[in-house]
Parts: sequence; C-alpha cells; structure tokens
Amino acid sequence: MDHPPLLPGPEDGRAEVTDLAPGPPRPMMADDVATGGPSSDDAPLTLAQPPALALGAATTTTTTTAPLSYVFTNHKAGMDAVDFDRVKRAVYEASVGSAHFKNEQRKEADLAARLDKLTARASRLSAAEVATATASTSGRVAELIATRDRGRIWCVVDMDAFFAAVEEKDDPALAGAPFAVGSTSMISTASYAARAHGIRSAMPGFVALKLLPTLRFVPPRFDRYVAEAASVRAVLARFDPAFHPAGLDEAYLNLTSYCAEHGKDGLAAAHDVRAAIRAATGLAASAGVAPNRMLAKVAADFGKPDGAFAVPSADPAALGAWIASLPCRKVPGIGRVAERTLASLGVRTCGDLHAARGLVALLFSRASADFFLAAGLGAGCDEEGGGGGGEGEPAAPSDTRRGMSAERTFAPTRHRGELEARVRSLSARLAAGCAAEGLAPRTLTLKLKLASFEVRSRATGLSGGAVAVAVAAAAAVREGG
Repeated sequence: MDHPPLLPGPEDGRAEVTDLAPGPPRPMMADDVATGGPSSDDAPLTLAQPPALALGAATTTTTTTAPLSYVFTNHKAGMDAVDFDRVKRAVYEASVGSAHFKNEQRKEADLAARLDKLTARASRLSAAEVATATASTSGRVAELIATRDRGRIWCVVDMDAFFAAVEEKDDPALAGAPFAVGSTSMISTASYAARAHGIRSAMPGFVALKLLPTLRFVPPRFDRYVAEAASVRAVLARFDPAFHPAGLDEAYLNLTSYCAEHGKDGLAAAHDVRAAIRAATGLAASAGVAPNRMLAKVAADFGKPDGAFAVPSADPAALGAWIASLPCRKVPGIGRVAERTLASLGVRTCGDLHAARGLVALLFSRASADFFLAAGLGAGCDEEGGGGGGEGEPAAPSDTRRGMSAERTFAPTRHRGELEARVRSLSARLAAGCAAEGLAPRTLTLKLKLASFEVRSRATGLSGGAVAVAVAAAAAVREGG
C-alpha cells in the first residue's frame, strides 16, 4: 500500500477513450461559465456535463478562505447524521498551506470571476428579451412533456457501496465496521459505517483519518468486483435481456414487458430484481423506477440504501410537481460547479430552472439550453433499441455513453518504469471495460496530473478498437516525456 505524505499532492493518472459513436457536439462543460468555451484547467475527461447556470440579477461572488470545504460535503446515502461542519474543519486542517490547497484557491477565484461575468451578462438582458426567448421555447416544451412518459417502465439498479459490500462478503469480520476500500492516497468506496463519520468515495485517505483515526483501509481487488458484477448482470438479464450496464455497479433495465407478463407495477418488479440479486450474490441493491431513464436514475438515489423508490408517474400533475421540487444537483449531468453557480443565484430546483428557460436560452449554447430545458421538465432521452429505449433489441451503448475512463491516484514518484506500469494497468482495465460493453473507441486520451497540479495530456486516434487501447496508452506516456 502506498503511503503519501500527510499533505495533498499525489499524482493522478487517467486513461480515457472517447468518441465511442457518432453524436452531437458536446455541450459546454461545467467549467465553461462565462468563458464561451471549455476551460483549459482540469476540464473533465469523462462524460461531458452541461454548463453551470446563472439566473437573476447580477451578484458578487467572494472566494472562501477554505476552498476545499465544499468538496466532500454533498450528501450521499448513509450520511444523514453527519456533522458536515466537522468534515469541513478536517478537510481544511489536512490541506491548508499545501500545494493542493493553493491550487483550489486559484480555481475558486477563477470560478468566482467567471460567475461575476455571467451574472453581469444576465443583468444586461431586458425583460422583453427574456419574455421573447421564453415564448420561443413553447414548442420544444410541448415536445418534451409529450415524450417524458411513453408508457414504459424504466428501472435503474445501483449496487450499494459495491466494492465495500464485496469485501464484507469475503471477510464477514468487516460487517458493520468503518472501513474504506483504497489507501491513504484515495478512497474508492467507504462502508456505510464509515460514511456515518463523513468519510466517502473520492476523499483522500489522509483526510478520512482526520475524521476517524481508527479507519481501516482495505486494498481494492478489481478482479473480485468484476466477477461479482458478472453475477449481478446474469440476474439482470433474466428481467431485461437487453439491459444496459453503466459501470460495474449500475444498470438500466426496461421492465415494461416483465411487468405486463407478471401483472406487476414497476415498484413490485424492482423489488423482484433486488431480491433476485440478493439471492444470487448476497449483495444489496437499490432501485429507482420511472417512465424514463433519467428519472429512474434520480429515483434510485431516493431508494438508497437497500430499497426502491418509484416516481409518482400515474398522475401527470403529480409527476410535474415532483420534478419541479427536485434539487438541480439530482439531475444527472449537473455537477458541483453547476450546483454552486445555481445556488449563488437563487436557483435550486428543477422548477426554478424551467421558470428561467428564456434566460437560459439567451445565455448558453443551443445544446446546453436544450439540456437544461429537458432537465427542468424531467424529460429523459429514450432512443429506440432494447435497454436504450425499445424492447427486445440490443441496446446501443452510444445512446448514453460517449466515453469511458480509468484513473488512479498514487504517491508522488519520478520513477519512469513505475509510471509506465501504472499506465499499462489503467489501459488494460479500460480495454477490458470497452470489450465487456462492446464499445469501439476512436480516441484515447492520457492525462497526468503532477504533484505540482500541472496537468499534461496526450491524445491519439485508435483503429483497432479496445485491443488498441493498451498499446496506444503505453506509446502516449513515452511520447509525453
């Protein structure tokens, strides 16, 4: 197990494949606020996210003295009773004065400046301009509402704390104990007992130790997680042969036919799926049921842990009210930066987002504005094809996935051989993931974040599909110096 210094600054490596299938230009990223284009600093290399949104009168945003305090304080299942003020203090104490802290301060200042520019733009728009833009969306709004519920029953199955659950299964002594899969560098998954202390995935382990000095670390065993995921998928195929996996621990199922054949509603069918998974693997799963995939994904979060939740879709008015009450962050694709931007301007719910649709149309690109318009209405994208929208036909992974990535955070090192070995490991995992989902990547990107937080990246085209990923990644790291 690697043990980095007790200050942030581990190196971070990521290999990613993109352009998995033809598709529209990506929306502006969450970091594109007020810039008119992608940010050059730490732009995500995985699935594209929409931009942050600015609404209302111009405001002044100030930089917090603890820029990392918000990073690990968004709610996850099992964290209902967490004292997030204590988490903020722990993060601050573990990070203040470090290169990582200074880098986050810089990013925070950059974001504040971008938000100021965007809100200034919004303040210059007249009421007549906004009203005209709002009226222009009426046709698209009608289309989205009409396609929000096509009479299908979608279910998202999400394995609960998957890596940790597998470790508990193999070592019963871990059951109920606070532990994390990962190391003092980075945590992949935290057990629910650890989450009660504010410890969560993507948190540096040395920060977690500030919250719970007795926290136990369990090294990840990806071969076991892949094997258990295969067992889970065998169960899912009994309910929807064309289900679409979204990583090792999540999948989208179209249960319309199953419900019709067994005379069950979506919630009962979801419980059947969960019970079958537990019987076959001993693992717990949560599920969300809704008339489209996007809402089913949101609903699964409400079902955690070890439960199921169905969106109130029988009554269109009740469905609309439920969607309007959703926090914007619940919508897949709206991340932390977008949430902070919205909150700084008083926009917190999907209802707020829909009410501001005219302003959104004026401030953002057509693709981004359309995304936000759909988000505000809870309208998913259910193209035809098996788990991708229809029934009984193979899903088209490109309907929902535009890229796939694998990454690893580790202690700083200058050893070239070690770096190349890590790239080979990452690229092998990435190639295996592409092969498992039948994806044909076209572009490979290698990103390396130095201990100084300088980011270097190389991209290359692929012609041999998943098999070419490992070879191209190794070449990229050699070319990168």
